[in-house]
Amino acid sequence: MKFNYLISLRTLPLKLRKNMTKKIFIFWGFIYLSGANAFGYQFQAKVEIVEKKLKDFQTVAKAQLPFPENGYIYVTDVNGLKVPSIAKRPTDGSERTSVYFKTNENNVYYVYYLSEERKQDTSIFEIPDGRVIIDDYINPSARTSGFWFWTSNPVLSGRFSHTGRSMQNINSHYTAIIPSLKTKSGDILFQYVFIDKTGDTNEIMLEIQSQKRKSYYFSWGSDIIKWKNINKIQMGNLPEKGKWACLVVPVDKIGKDVEITGVGFYHAGGRVWWDYTCVGNPVLETKVLSWKKEGKNISAFFETEKFGPFEFSKNNFNLLFLNADASLNADSFEWVIGEKKYSGNPILEKFDEKITSVSVKLICKNSKQKNSDTFSETIIFQKGKPEEVNLFLRILPHKNLINTGEQFYIPVRVGSLMSTPVPVEFSIDGRKEFLVVLPGKENSKIINLFFNPVKPEVHDISMKMADILIEQKKVVFLNVDEIGEKNLDGPYLKSEQGDRIVGIIPDYKLSNNVFTETEVRHFTVIGDVPDDFIDLLKSKLQKSVEWLKYPEKPAYHVLLNPLWLKETMKEKNLDTVIFFPSLKSLLRRTPVDEYVASLDASIWFLSKKTANIVCVTPFPSAPDPNIFKIYADATKQLCKKRNVPCLDLYDVFMVLPDWEKLFLYREGIYKNFPSHQGIQILIEAIEKVLSKNTKAM
Repeated sequence: MKFNYLISLRTLPLKLRKNMTKKIFIFWGFIYLSGANAFGYQFQAKVEIVEKKLKDFQTVAKAQLPFPENGYIYVTDVNGLKVPSIAKRPTDGSERTSVYFKTNENNVYYVYYLSEERKQDTSIFEIPDGRVIIDDYINPSARTSGFWFWTSNPVLSGRFSHTGRSMQNINSHYTAIIPSLKTKSGDILFQYVFIDKTGDTNEIMLEIQSQKRKSYYFSWGSDIIKWKNINKIQMGNLPEKGKWACLVVPVDKIGKDVEITGVGFYHAGGRVWWDYTCVGNPVLETKVLSWKKEGKNISAFFETEKFGPFEFSKNNFNLLFLNADASLNADSFEWVIGEKKYSGNPILEKFDEKITSVSVKLICKNSKQKNSDTFSETIIFQKGKPEEVNLFLRILPHKNLINTGEQFYIPVRVGSLMSTPVPVEFSIDGRKEFLVVLPGKENSKIINLFFNPVKPEVHDISMKMADILIEQKKVVFLNVDEIGEKNLDGPYLKSEQGDRIVGIIPDYKLSNNVFTETEVRHFTVIGDVPDDFIDLLKSKLQKSVEWLKYPEKPAYHVLLNPLWLKETMKEKNLDTVIFFPSLKSLLRRTPVDEYVASLDASIWFLSKKTANIVCVTPFPSAPDPNIFKIYADATKQLCKKRNVPCLDLYDVFMVLPDWEKLFLYREGIYKNFPSHQGIQILIEAIEKVLSKNTKAM
């Protein structure tokens, strides 16, 4: 049948004939190479290369799988083509076989286990070995120099590569290696580098520091980087620009029994990124996408990651992370870990350092098919000196005042100052998320928490390592009427317990924008106004005028002003209010949303004492009116929303010829306040607003 089918292909076009013939031979080759029956496996694992770009430099991958001791193991790509592989049975007491295999252009592979007895080839290729020195982070306690900038593009391995300042002619950054790395004769240091093809980089140089802080410099390209007593070892031309390249440094060029204590990165001109520093060439890691047992509709399986040992509050412990995502057709997960039962997926569990191993049993179920499967394994923990837990949870800057039902977010930073990646459980009101936090403040994870509160409520934010509470924060939403100056804490609001407070401004609206019919007897001017304004206003209106100035206190003005106003209003009987903005808020370029929220809260407090309010916008910021225009526009929008009469000083002054001349010059600041003539124009504008909005004056 195969012969007849191939004969019939001759009638097809040459290109199509070649493609179909290739597929047929791959199929038959797969059947032949895989044994008596390609579909007679006992276990099948579908695995994926984690760092796909590294395949350009390393072709051997590794998968650790729980295969029985006896049997035959082989690997194919997604097309069924068998690839060279070596299976190494565990020798450290663990239950997983290390399967090494050669990769091709594919990123996904199938690893099969057959129960039949067949000799496993262990000499197809040499299994590479290597140790990573730098990838994604450096030890936070390491001594560094220069500017370290971690970036997500370009990246060869992991999340980040690193570079220095882009504008310097000679660029350098250095780190000590903690702990130092011992090498042996024949070891090779590999360093991967990406040179911007649009730049004028002429030289790159790698510094390797050994015992007694003695440094060796390896250079590629022109001899540009020079300083006194530097002794460079020339390694050749610059690598090709615009792509990742591998720099190779034989450790024997330094000496015998070298202990690497530091690495420095240098380049002359242009922009250069560095990634994945290692001694030797580590194999490619894989993750299991699916695990399948022959003849089973559901197959249980979990992958493990062990972390520790750690020390926290005089307790030493290890962490075990269990992930059953690769289980086939499972929608329910139950665990028996030691003598305890758990449910869900994934699982992060803590074990006392004295426990050297633990048995784990996974029961997977499929609710539709109503069948189940189990998978068990004994996990052996690492031994070593416990590292003290040094994690942090920080609430970052956010809005302090919001409207009822307004959606806004609070950014939270989760970070680590530990030497290795650490798994944590981040929780908001009991909703959990597992994170692996990299060392260093620069690698902190930023999480935005979204809220839209309509009433007072409390939210709990916590960070745990399994059941150990590392740090906890609370965010309390309160009506602004429940907040006072005692809650001021720098640029934030805090409770007596130290919890972060966010004030909710009620959804209010003045009943109408026409003042009461009773005659206005008293005016209260609030805010920053020009000199002589109060005296001239009294003279013009022939009324009693009181001036309330914003307080000069060491507090955040955006929060201080409305809370001060709230306290001040308790002892006041108000008739008509003329409300001016805070000059400090304007000169400090307060974010517009914070400016408006402060203004809104102030008007809310005033509205509880009087409905007769005129809100005045900022003065035009002579000589450049655009600087404060955004605040004036925002004030008008708020007044329209709250039904408050608004006096737009941009409309008052900027229609006049040479309006800038109406403002006084003040050295160091903008001409924010008008001259005597300008004040007269201001008072006339106020009179018009009052007459328009007052039935009887």
